[in-house]
Amino acid sequence: MLGITALAAGAFYLNMYASRPQLDGDIALAGLHQSALIKRDENGTPLIEAADLNDAVFSMGFLHAQERYFQMDLLRRKAAGELAELFGARAVEADKLARVHRFRARAREFVEQLPADQRTVLRHYVAGVNAGLRQLHARPFEYSLLLTAPAPWKEEDVLLVNMAMYLMLQVRNEPHPELIRQKLITQYDREFADFMQPSESEWDAPMAGHAGAPATAALPALLGKQLAIASAPHVDDLVADAGFGMSQPKESIIGSNSWAVSGRKGIDGHAILANDMHLPLQQPNTFYRVSFKTKGSSRIVAGVSIPGLPLLVAGSNGNIAWGLTNSNGDWSDLVRIPKEHLAAESRTVREMIAVKGGSAIPLDVQETQWGPVVASDAQAAYAMNWVAHHVEGNNLKLYGMMTEPSIDGALKIASHAGMAQMNMLIADAHGNAAWTIAGRIPQRTGFDGTEPVEWGNGVGWSGWLDTPDYPLLTTADHDYLWTANNRVLDGDALKKIGAGSSFALGVRAMRIQQVLAASKTMNEADMLAMQLDDVSLLMKRWDGLITQVIAGMPESEDKKVLKDTFAQWDGRAAADSAAYRVIRRFRDEVAGDLMTEALSKVLKSDPKLRWDMFAHNWELPLWQIVSRRPANMLPAGFASWDAYFQDALVRRVYGPYKKRFNGALSKAVWGEANMSDIRHPLSKGIPLLGSILDMPSSPMNGDSNVVLAQFMSFGPAMRLVVSPGHEQDAILTMPAGEAGNPLTPYFRKGHEEWRTGKPLPLLAGTPRYVLRLTPLN
Repeated sequence: MLGITALAAGAFYLNMYASRPQLDGDIALAGLHQSALIKRDENGTPLIEAADLNDAVFSMGFLHAQERYFQMDLLRRKAAGELAELFGARAVEADKLARVHRFRARAREFVEQLPADQRTVLRHYVAGVNAGLRQLHARPFEYSLLLTAPAPWKEEDVLLVNMAMYLMLQVRNEPHPELIRQKLITQYDREFADFMQPSESEWDAPMAGHAGAPATAALPALLGKQLAIASAPHVDDLVADAGFGMSQPKESIIGSNSWAVSGRKGIDGHAILANDMHLPLQQPNTFYRVSFKTKGSSRIVAGVSIPGLPLLVAGSNGNIAWGLTNSNGDWSDLVRIPKEHLAAESRTVREMIAVKGGSAIPLDVQETQWGPVVASDAQAAYAMNWVAHHVEGNNLKLYGMMTEPSIDGALKIASHAGMAQMNMLIADAHGNAAWTIAGRIPQRTGFDGTEPVEWGNGVGWSGWLDTPDYPLLTTADHDYLWTANNRVLDGDALKKIGAGSSFALGVRAMRIQQVLAASKTMNEADMLAMQLDDVSLLMKRWDGLITQVIAGMPESEDKKVLKDTFAQWDGRAAADSAAYRVIRRFRDEVAGDLMTEALSKVLKSDPKLRWDMFAHNWELPLWQIVSRRPANMLPAGFASWDAYFQDALVRRVYGPYKKRFNGALSKAVWGEANMSDIRHPLSKGIPLLGSILDMPSSPMNGDSNVVLAQFMSFGPAMRLVVSPGHEQDAILTMPAGEAGNPLTPYFRKGHEEWRTGKPLPLLAGTPRYVLRLTPLN
């Protein structure tokens, strides 16, 4: 047995060695028009020097395939619902969820409708990808583990990667927010639904329009008058932190940040852009850094790409720099179809899900003129109309940002880009900056998109907004602009983004705005320091509550330990802070108790539901209950709210830490719970691969509701700071290296700088490796 194991390990190592990317030398390739150079520095950052952008895009496709083909394959398969072909029966349910949208069929159709210039880009990129795959001396090592071979890249696969970003960033169908709201209204009433899903709060920090105000209305009449469920899911049944007693209910949306300062606030009159896009942390990283230089141009285009797409999603071209954060707008609607009309309004399409090691599984999808049916009840079926289903929502228009010289041109590109809708911040070399939405915006007519309705007779989507109608803010009126997945506008401008939008709690945006307002001038180092800011505005009021609880405790050693611990807290979500960990867990415990009770009636109706599905910003209704303390919401078994809070703090939070650390609460630091978890997808199923493929785990500052929004396996997948025209001073760090193959010399390069907050340059440094691509003919 040991001999067979050693033999298998040796074969795997040889395959891994043979599937490394080629870093030096000359390669002749079909599809390339003129010679191109790929210069990599010691970190693996490539600079592509090509005759024109077509050859540059070909070369980027070559690099993507050499370094990241398995990652690209997973993205297209996630969108197409084809993961079971690689992973077998365990992936069937995920494939079913994706296959409902029939993205493969839509991608084939949409590719044929792309304009000629985008088809040209597509052809060059796909040719480069397949050339890169063919030039590997062995299939990427992941396929040898899975005992399969990679399929060539197709033009439609590029659009599938685009569709995969919709799936990653926007709502799918499990369950749709409109169904959640409908269930709240049906089970309770509209007042209760509004309480659980408020449209604004005291944490709002919009760039334009009014900020929210603390809720002052009476608590809903139905609050506390529910049927209690002894078996309701408690907070401890949700995601746990590696067994350290830390619970994590699904938090109000955590994610990306971006901001820009105009030349009036930047050093020497320069506008500066900062962007840290947050995604699940993984190895290899979601983004691949790359830069281009073409003949006849003195400028370098540099930024981050997504392997599978022939463009930069964020970066700078010397004239403008651009960055993205998820808009969290409302980009899909449910069309209610009465059951008696369903047969006439739909057709059944059979999809076959291929399963590795098993028989193909049929899936019947009901298609309608509005989109696929994703849910039903006794009275109606619900078809999902999603921008991702439309040709307008899938194109390569964003490619134009690499050469666009002006903000005005960039705004036009943004308004016609077929991509998951994002907040786009743009800065230019003249000291100006602007914000808009990138991605197509549907025009709703006759409804607001908050609940399912029947379409027809003037109700539905009536087209797409054009550039002049897009929401827009500029530094002509503001010295700085900022976004953090929050509500950025109000009034009619906000309605364009969607009344049913699920914006993040504005606490991150509020902190960003505070720092920007307090700063007279800023440079690149100041911007990076902001990206690392871990001040927790949200937890300060929970700290205040805990301080009150401690003050009401009888004198004891426990009281002394807790009092001393909280006296030292500096307001940060710091890895070495025990106070922050206690606050965090106390809040989660209280949330699990009170929100489960508040939503007990709807939870009893379906055991698959969790309370955090019904209030993505659950801090808002939770704090209303905590601060007002209605008698009918007091958990059973307690004579007063003070007694309940003291029990939650002392027995359920402090008690386990006291036992584990022999009374030394100072050892129960936040960083022990918030350990980085950056893994390769295969190491989760084959743990022995972890030491080879995964990034090292380490304690992290930050949390979900601070600017440094990172919690275990979620966090900043890139940090970019750049002033267009001054790229030599720009910063770009990522949590994992460029390479997907661990035997590549720069596999882990950059991780340590990302972890510690040290800057790395955006531009490639002194070439360490030089590869020349030449035309085959």
